[in-house]
Amino acid sequence: MIDTATHTVSGAGSRDEGLATVWAAAGVAVLSGALLIALHLGTAIAARPQAAAAAARSALAAPRVAGEGPAAAFAPAAANPR
Repeated sequence: MIDTATHTVSGAGSRDEGLATVWAAAGVAVLSGALLIALHLGTAIAARPQAAAAAARSALAAPRVAGEGPAAAFAPAAANPR
């Protein structure tokens, strides 16, 4: 029964005092953390093939410009800025 003077619930289990709010906040924090971890992991997984392709292209291009000096090696990158 609710005591209208103190706005408390009498009887068994009346010591709750907002414990559900604490559990809900903890649950939201855990789910938010899991989401952030999943997003970072997904970004890393998506970036790996791009990095591997860039490494492969640079390894294939290196012998072609090796004898021409550093200016020739950096010319394609300077021509195509991102």
